[in-house]
Amino acid sequence: MLDTWLTRELGITVPLVGAPMGGRAGGTLAGEVTRAGGLGLIGAARYNTPEWLEAEARTAREIGGGLLGFGLMTWSLADDDSLLGAVLALRPRVVSLSFGDPAPYVERVHEAGALAISQINT
Repeated sequence: MLDTWLTRELGITVPLVGAPMGGRAGGTLAGEVTRAGGLGLIGAARYNTPEWLEAEARTAREIGGGLLGFGLMTWSLADDDSLLGAVLALRPRVVSLSFGDPAPYVERVHEAGALAISQINT
């Protein structure tokens, strides 16, 4: 086991966070990354429904043992942030806010008890 801030903060054994690719990284991939010792993230896109999120979260938790994370594209939250609410209702450990300014959503993520992270794209 590697001892890093990330492993200590998330309770993982490998300092690896799976990319939350919308349309590609669902519950199965996220669960397998978590089962391997990292943290898998489910990529949530604006066309996903709360029911889809719940089903993918259930799959990820069954495979990976409970630890869960999601990734959201902030540019899509500007028009409708209900997807963030649906994600937070699932009690993830991490919410990745990328492809835009994460600042308007970080406090809400923290209030829900999750860690907010963001990809740097340039």
